[in-house]
Amino acid sequence: MSIWYKLSLICSLLIAFQFFWPITSVSFLEIDEEVLGNLTSEQSPAPELINTKTNVYFFGDIMLARDVERRMRQSGVDFPFAQFSIPSTSYAVANFESAIPETHVPTANNTFRFSTPVASLEAVAAAGFTHLGLANNHTFDFGLAGYNHTVSAVWDRGLVPFGHPSVVSEPSYTVIEVDDKEVGVLALHTLYSYPTKETLAPVFQVMQEETDIQVAYVHWGEEYVDTPTLAQRNFAKLLAELGIDLVIGHHPHVVQGLEMIENTLIVYSLGNFIFDQYFSLAVQQGLVTKLVLGEQNYLEIIPVSSLETRNQPTQMSAQNKAEFLEYLASISDPSLKESILLGRVPLASLLAITPEVVIMTE
Repeated sequence: MSIWYKLSLICSLLIAFQFFWPITSVSFLEIDEEVLGNLTSEQSPAPELINTKTNVYFFGDIMLARDVERRMRQSGVDFPFAQFSIPSTSYAVANFESAIPETHVPTANNTFRFSTPVASLEAVAAAGFTHLGLANNHTFDFGLAGYNHTVSAVWDRGLVPFGHPSVVSEPSYTVIEVDDKEVGVLALHTLYSYPTKETLAPVFQVMQEETDIQVAYVHWGEEYVDTPTLAQRNFAKLLAELGIDLVIGHHPHVVQGLEMIENTLIVYSLGNFIFDQYFSLAVQQGLVTKLVLGEQNYLEIIPVSSLETRNQPTQMSAQNKAEFLEYLASISDPSLKESILLGRVPLASLLAITPEVVIMTE
């Protein structure tokens, strides 16, 4: 077991503190060094875990403020998660698109400073989520104090927070142990500035030394557009050049296509999982992907929709799934069409390791 895996389970300070690492090697934004030096919080240690997990789910954006919070108050805190089951044998990674400030005030409609009550994390954990990515444009909605409280609250509920909205360093990634393989997942936020090769290379080198499989979990792209921007594609090429096996994107609020660059599979955007956006079909549909390590390496593609019940995603029916996969194939790398239509895409870089994909029943 790698030292980084042990640290991610035992030492909650690895997410928020940055003074253990040279600031000159981790910052990709112009940030006051004093602020970086104070990136710390009094976090509770993660619980001791016994590994019985066999696969990893990756979800898109989860936002539990505004109208979602109101629905949770009316129908119960578990309402958003009631129609999608995460097996107890799985890890589940999501982009947590909000802050959890010490003093919560419900977020008004049509405002974008998201506050989520601590109690919502109980439902997140009960639903089966295990890891929350915090490298996005909303975890700093209540400043450094709000971010630090978010990190502490996530740890205290038995979840693993990882990533930072403005800093990239080795503590920005988490290590997930699946059977006898270690999967490194690095959370990156790129909306204000893309990290450079010089910033990423040292972190990736450590990831590659300490883990068997490397995943970049990236907050990027243009909202409500189903095709990646040139900046996204260029950054995807850089990640492929650095040796990342799999790139999972989020932020656009709609699904974007898949592409194979060299041997790196790029999923440009999973779209929304839980979000109070109702103005189009696209923002109420999304993808969940599932990585299972076994004799073969595949990423399973699971289309979801919250059209029938707002903020409560469920797997699409067989017919709707087939139609959605046709659409997804049409906006993706043509070489992946057959795999996308089957709902499982091989990971070319992992031929020696391989995820077995189990297609979920409707």
